[in-house]
Amino acid sequence: WEKRFGRSYYHFHYKDVLFLALNSEDGGATRIGKEQSDYFVHVLGDNRDVRWTIVLTHKPLWVHEENGDETGWAPIAAALKGRDHTVFAGHRHQYVAYRREGMDYIDLATTGGGSVLTGPVHGRFDQIVWVTMNDQGPQIANLTLNGIMDKNVRTEESGRELDAIAAGLLVDMEPVTWNSEQGWWQTSATVVNNSDRTVKMHGDFTPHPRLHPIPSGLDLELNAGERRRVPVRFALSGTARSEEFVEMAYAMEAMSDVLGHAVIWEGSAVAALEPEHALPAVAPDAIATDGDLADWSGIGGLSQRAAGPLSLSGAIADWSGPDDLSFRFGVAVSDEFLHVAMDVVDDKWIDKTLPHTTQDFGQLLIAPLDAGNSSPVQIYFKPSADATQAAAYFRSGSGPAIPFAARETPDGYSMEIAIPLEAVGNARAFRINAGITDVDHPAGSRSNLFWRPAWQSSRSWENSGLFRR
Repeated sequence: WEKRFGRSYYHFHYKDVLFLALNSEDGGATRIGKEQSDYFVHVLGDNRDVRWTIVLTHKPLWVHEENGDETGWAPIAAALKGRDHTVFAGHRHQYVAYRREGMDYIDLATTGGGSVLTGPVHGRFDQIVWVTMNDQGPQIANLTLNGIMDKNVRTEESGRELDAIAAGLLVDMEPVTWNSEQGWWQTSATVVNNSDRTVKMHGDFTPHPRLHPIPSGLDLELNAGERRRVPVRFALSGTARSEEFVEMAYAMEAMSDVLGHAVIWEGSAVAALEPEHALPAVAPDAIATDGDLADWSGIGGLSQRAAGPLSLSGAIADWSGPDDLSFRFGVAVSDEFLHVAMDVVDDKWIDKTLPHTTQDFGQLLIAPLDAGNSSPVQIYFKPSADATQAAAYFRSGSGPAIPFAARETPDGYSMEIAIPLEAVGNARAFRINAGITDVDHPAGSRSNLFWRPAWQSSRSWENSGLFRR
């Protein structure tokens, strides 16, 4: 950017409107350096008679300042005081219209970026902002694919109320287990309403070829502070298989005092029939970390498979099926290492580019369950047929070196990684999740395929991906 365009912050005039383009990462993360701050204070002082000022910044610095962070925004805010201006920011991917000193401060949603897209009232929608300048100042509208939203589609006040309600709502499903006394498979759905108002909940189980839930759905009304646990049993067609998933899509409805109408929150919860997985022990020299998976044939092979779409995220529409991206993996443990092997099917392997986010790359999340430390460790790995480009490293940026290698295969590529036990804990059991991010063009979109749903998501379940020695 600096080579092509010069400085990373600047100003310009258009039809007697002053535009200020800030760099909110100039003096470090979420910070404006003094040189930039002085620059804009000087620009504002030299342009007092413009009819309006538009400020563009990636992060909503005024929110960070109000939360006690020193961002370097304060001198610019002081220089803006008393003049007509509007501020636009982004970063959080959630729309909020603020009013400060009688002026509009808008934190935008997304235009195709990462979002759960729960709707305009929740501030999570794809938009294009249309600004029309007239004698009264900027007139702001939010264009969507199916309509035009008012500037105040989500305000600071309504956002605060709805976020408080949402924080008290929870739907969780226990793992599917066999009830030997009753002779059926069963789970329980727990619905929690810790908000300060009555909530209606409706849930429908997604049809499953073998497990047929009884009841087939839930209709509940929960008072403020109420918690309800609903047993669910399953009629079985055929034989239950390991790693079956039953999903329930739900909607929760509560009245908004600010908006004057009911608001709906949608989500899903998953019940899984998943046993513990064996974690075989191997001799120190049993596995050579060279990308050749032949070593694994004698220790159970690659028994875990991810082929979507339960744990697919990112550019979901770009994923055309298992031939586009899928993988198998296996896990073993030696005296010093936790070994992981992956065989990836990928119709277009993009490697040898930097950084790792512009090429196909993988992730591992590992949480030791009985080593005195249950915090997950996250590892990135950058597969490349060129050994000088292949790399694996801890997301934290610290830790011992991680042996890693990759090879091209007829259907994609294979990888082996040896994680030092000193970095993840020499535990008897580990919770593990593995994922691959598929990039079919260095500047293109990314599809993320994980073996199990993200642990922090509503679609996860207790101790998913548990491996025990």
